[in-house]
Amino acid sequence: MRPDYKIFIQSVFLLLISVVVGGSVLAQGIRGKVVSSEGELLPYASVYIRNLGDGVPTNQDGRYEYKLDPGVYDVLIQFLGYKSQLKAVEVGEQWVDLDFVLEPQVYTLSEVEVRAGQEDPALTIMRKAISKAKFHRLQLQQYSMTVYLKGTGQLTDAPFFLKKTLEKEGLKLNEAYTSESVSRITFTQPNKVEEKVISIRTNGDNQSTSPAPYIQTSFYQEKINDIISPLSRSAFTYYRFTYEGSFFDQDVLVNKIKVTPRSRGERVFEGYIYIIEDLWAIHSLNLKTSLLGFDIQATQQYAPVAENVWMPLTHTYRFGGKFFGFEGEFKYLASTREYEVTLNPDLAYVPEIIDEKVQEVTEDVADFKKRNLPWSNWPKSNPLLEKNIES
Repeated sequence: MRPDYKIFIQSVFLLLISVVVGGSVLAQGIRGKVVSSEGELLPYASVYIRNLGDGVPTNQDGRYEYKLDPGVYDVLIQFLGYKSQLKAVEVGEQWVDLDFVLEPQVYTLSEVEVRAGQEDPALTIMRKAISKAKFHRLQLQQYSMTVYLKGTGQLTDAPFFLKKTLEKEGLKLNEAYTSESVSRITFTQPNKVEEKVISIRTNGDNQSTSPAPYIQTSFYQEKINDIISPLSRSAFTYYRFTYEGSFFDQDVLVNKIKVTPRSRGERVFEGYIYIIEDLWAIHSLNLKTSLLGFDIQATQQYAPVAENVWMPLTHTYRFGGKFFGFEGEFKYLASTREYEVTLNPDLAYVPEIIDEKVQEVTEDVADFKKRNLPWSNWPKSNPLLEKNIES
């Protein structure tokens, strides 16, 4: 063998070794599964690394994998209806197997019991949350997030007179639809949204069931995809609210509120919203609605991305039902991570919310209420005083 060829082969061999070794050095982090105390796998649970303010969801089999540099991390697991669990883990040069077993959430009733003729505590909680909604909506001047979206589904039925036409156009019944994409979304006040698609892979037709309107719109808005939000200023006109207990999570007290439409139909939600005490921000939600004959189930789990700022981390959406003879079911998982936030400098002060119906208004707050301040565009025109929203 010629010396120059021999040197070339040795160089290539050494290069391959360096690539393999280098890849193994970088391949470390945590991985495992999340199950309930009954052994049930928990799909789409939130795996949140508190040190980084970032996380990933588990897959449909309740498993996760997260690459990390060597170091010590606090790993928080969240799944709606179960107690959150926090573990500290040290990551070295190898993968660390880290499994979690979650216990069902235990709700405690407030000291203020609901007696005959006495107002439900949910009304005070929701009045304060609604009054604070605009603050939370404007709290961030700008934010960017990476959105991983995975969708699956299929069209299971169609009007008989259209089936042949659909087949000619290449659309077959019971043919699986799959989609997977990664994009970077930047929102800038008041309503500028920019999306940069990093990667996308799609097979089939989603029948216009995209969850984008729910991901890119906050539940602090008056409407989500033209559906009245439970935090809308007119929410008490459309909904009844019932207090169902509270629990502690990540050192905050969370209230579970049942949301019931006053008149069932389209354009309203039904289910549960979880509100953080004192901060009056969304902790999580599990709401359903219907739109054009399709039933829509939306679940969101929030996490703190800055001081007093909670943003959605894991979303799951289900679309199913019949529409003009078409029938199908579609499921989506969205993971929003790698948040970069810029706080609104005009909202550096966090206002205290007072409910006039159940709390005494002090003289200093009453005086503040009378001043002509530039907060006149707030709901009920006062950042410190929640006016009597009709219930």
